[in-house]
Amino acid sequence: MSDFRISDPLLRKMVYAIGVMGIISFGFYTLGLLSGILSVSLNILTPFIAAFLVAYILAPIVIGLQRRLRLGRIMGTLVRSEGTRLSI
Repeated sequence: MSDFRISDPLLRKMVYAIGVMGIISFGFYTLGLLSGILSVSLNILTPFIAAFLVAYILAPIVIGLQRRLRLGRIMGTLVRSEGTRLSI
């Protein structure tokens, strides 16, 4: 493979900028082609993402229940779930 070097710094920056713009435009083009597939998969994955975020946010409460009340993980989760359900 031959060594290809651009000695002029301005030309090197221009080639780099054009390459980055090309990669970004290719990404937008690809997202445009995949927009239908992405919207369907997002509709399918939305409940799982929401459940993950709720579990992530409420995990410190379960850990606190485990430490303070000496409850197991399942019991702490049940107490937190019932507390959330009753508060709504």
